Amino acid sequence: MYFEKKYKDECSKYAPTFLKKLVDENVLSEEFLVGWYEKDITLDRNCNFRDKNAEKKFRKLVTDFIEWLRNASEESACEEEATIQQEEPTEQPAAADSEAKDGEEKPQKSEAQLRAE
Repeated sequence: MYFEKKYKDECSKYAPTFLKKLVDENVLSEEFLVGWYEKDITLDRNCNFRDKNAEKKFRKLVTDFIEWLRNASEESACEEEATIQQEEPTEQPAAADSEAKDGEEKPQKSEAQLRAE
């Protein structure tokens, strides 16, 4: 909240950019910022930089950024799930291979199945 106290209105439009840089540089995690925004995580009450009014103003300044961050996290989680599901090999019954007759083609195995063997 030092940002809000120090720069007040002249730099308030840069608050989201400031937080994004901190996330990109791994200074703060996305989970921490969302937790702080939702008031699940609080700053040290004995900290000299803690100012409830500044914190409230800063939350308002970064509302759109936090929403974007939440959506980005949800999208990446959905993409991750889809990737995992695509990588899981589907089990082919063993009988299907043994039942194939000499003149028939055997079912093709997927790349994931070939890698698993």
